[in-house]
Amino acid sequence: MNETQAPFSPSHLREQLMRNVFETETHFALGGPVADLIAERTNTVDRVVIASFEHTFAGIPDVALVATGGFGRCELLPQSDIDVLLIVPDPIRPEVTRALEALLSQFWNLGLQASHIVRNQRACLEEAERDLTSATALFEARFLTGDRGAFDRMMAGLDAPNIWPPVAFLRAKREEQRERHARYNDTAFNLEPNIKEGPGGLRDLHALQWVAKRSFGEERLQAFATLGLASQEEQTELLRARDVLWQVRFGLHRLLKRREERLLFDHQRELAAQFGFQDANPKLAVERFMQGFYRASATVRRLSRRIWERLEARIDPSDTTSTPLENGFVVREGRLHHDDARALETSLDRLVQALRLLAQSPEPMRPSAALAGAMSQLSSQMDAALSPACAPRCRTCCARKAR
Repeated sequence: MNETQAPFSPSHLREQLMRNVFETETHFALGGPVADLIAERTNTVDRVVIASFEHTFAGIPDVALVATGGFGRCELLPQSDIDVLLIVPDPIRPEVTRALEALLSQFWNLGLQASHIVRNQRACLEEAERDLTSATALFEARFLTGDRGAFDRMMAGLDAPNIWPPVAFLRAKREEQRERHARYNDTAFNLEPNIKEGPGGLRDLHALQWVAKRSFGEERLQAFATLGLASQEEQTELLRARDVLWQVRFGLHRLLKRREERLLFDHQRELAAQFGFQDANPKLAVERFMQGFYRASATVRRLSRRIWERLEARIDPSDTTSTPLENGFVVREGRLHHDDARALETSLDRLVQALRLLAQSPEPMRPSAALAGAMSQLSSQMDAALSPACAPRCRTCCARKAR
């Protein structure tokens, strides 16, 4: 008999949650992989939430329990909120209302910080059509237990052409990200950065995942290479940067025992010590810790730009007039493109030609995502192909242009 089949016991569920917090924090302190700890936290909360629902809603049909937000994405950290949606019948019956009150009371007694929404299927779809944030939450919703048919009908309803089709969703999310970045001065190097919402933060990754989910039915970063949105090297680099951000956020939650996303100066000092950065001058230890964070954030920012460009090219191809140059190079919307992206990955001659076109352009011009990726990959071949005097300068120029 597994834990969800055992007789319902609130004290046993509380014990599961407390044991999970102790074990994950211990493993974190010992250097355990943060992705594994986040997955284990999510699995534990899943079991507890499902057991609570199945006890309070026993014998009550037509209600589905759904995870949304970070809970839906399986990204629960020690102090994360638990976002749940209950899909209820219309009209809602008195016994459903009573069971709902009992469920929320149970969450409170267990110490879960639960945010809940209660809607029937029609209200879910109407709200999704009206509000981008509500639609986003439903697109990444994850079924937990209850009436699977109610959940499936709601998800099928989200495919209606009036509910944020892929092109409209991409444009809205792109604009939403621009506005969010502007609130943080459009830089990943704020002195007290926001790990989640700032430029180069976790929300940048979420935005890419939401658009990929809406357009291709797949949101995992591990699938971006298969989807053609990133090279295998870019995907590996992106996952490594995400894990650094997760690690810092996990450490911050563990340090403060509450939900916090800002790396304030006082927190930076304590986290630097927590992660083992030591120096006779405490300021130097903090600087080394923050350099690692800024590198990860800059990586997310750099690779996100490339992936956004690829998403836009596939989902919302622009009809902007192209200006042809030479040998397959064209200029579109201030960016240098090539009509054969695969050729760029193997041709050092094309790379040098691209650098020349970028340098000689009378107007400011940046490389396309595909060209920037090729520049990064081919720059390592410079030493063998060029003279010792020329190679370092070309490699530096290549790296600068590829950013």
